[in-house]
Amino acid sequence: MAELRRRGCLVVDLHAIGKGVPDLLVGQMGAWYLVEVKTEQGSFTPDEIGFLGKCEQAGLPYIAATSAEQILWAIEDIQEGLTIRLMI
Repeated sequence: MAELRRRGCLVVDLHAIGKGVPDLLVGQMGAWYLVEVKTEQGSFTPDEIGFLGKCEQAGLPYIAATSAEQILWAIEDIQEGLTIRLMI
């Protein structure tokens, strides 16, 4: 999160909500992005898969990534027209 903040993002920690809600809400350049942070070996829970499907149906930006750099790359992709970006 510190790296995202250093790069000018507003970062809201959502991980305590649970129930498939992504770990972070990241704001940058007038837009918000839902971000699921995973380790290299991490996998999605059934609730996370369900939430991802809801985001897809609603056309909401959803990112799953293992690093701040991946999150920033995904934000760039989304700004170019992709709505869901899984970096893992």
